[in-house]
Parts: sequence; structure tokens; C-alpha cells
Amino acid sequence: MKILVLEDEAVLALSMREFLEDYGYEV
Repeated sequence: MKILVLEDEAVLALSMREFLEDYGYEV
């Protein structure tokens, strides 16, 4: 999986939260 460089940190945080939720982690 490639991690894209995003200019907007909020978008990055949202993407990471969704990624963790997909693996069953609570954020």
C-alpha cells in the first residue's frame, strides 16, 4: 500500500482514522 503525501493534515488524519477503523481499531 502506498501512502500518498497530502497537503491537508486534516485529510491525512481522516484517512488514517478510516484505515485504522478498517482494521478494527477504535480511535
